[in-house]
Amino acid sequence: GAWVEGNIEIRCRMRVEIVGLTISGDVNACASEAPLSGTPPGGPAGALTLRSNTIFGMVRVWSVLAESYELEMTDTTISGGAKGGVFIDLPFGIGAFDFRYLLKNNRILSSQGDGLRLVLTPKASAKLEGNEIMGNAGHGLVLEFQGDQAAPVELTGNVISGNGSCGIAVNERALQIGAQLKGQANPIWDLLCPDPNSSEQAAKLFPQA
Repeated sequence: GAWVEGNIEIRCRMRVEIVGLTISGDVNACASEAPLSGTPPGGPAGALTLRSNTIFGMVRVWSVLAESYELEMTDTTISGGAKGGVFIDLPFGIGAFDFRYLLKNNRILSSQGDGLRLVLTPKASAKLEGNEIMGNAGHGLVLEFQGDQAAPVELTGNVISGNGSCGIAVNERALQIGAQLKGQANPIWDLLCPDPNSSEQAAKLFPQA
């Protein structure tokens, strides 16, 4: 129940658990194998676990070079920041390989930008269960597929909406590589979506009944 004022900066290769805090600021985690100071790479890039927190800001995971990283969030409320609620900030097609995302029973709300943006390389995986995800002046959930093979993504019991944008947005690469979304019972609200093709494309990725 402690209150933290200001941003939390997590260094490269650290495995950090943040439990039961109220944070007035952002959580920035480095997923790179080596710090920018030039320390030789070695060991896992790290992991970030958030459980039962309230964050008045955004969660950002950034990487220059990382072969593996885990982001696990449970029972956490995020009210977003300048780039959105949860922002995976990885260079496109460079250096991010085995990323695992597990998000369960979270409320991810964006004050500006996308609610949740995930980068999905061929070795990545994502499981989202029981989350409320909302974008504001941005999409609710953005799935950015990379590479020539689709990462597995499972969505179960999430409520996803975009205020002025799309509930779910996928990039063109998703259709090119034949990505499929697994899961069920995910109501998607995007009545004000300016580009209906985005959610129509996302709907095509779910197996048809």
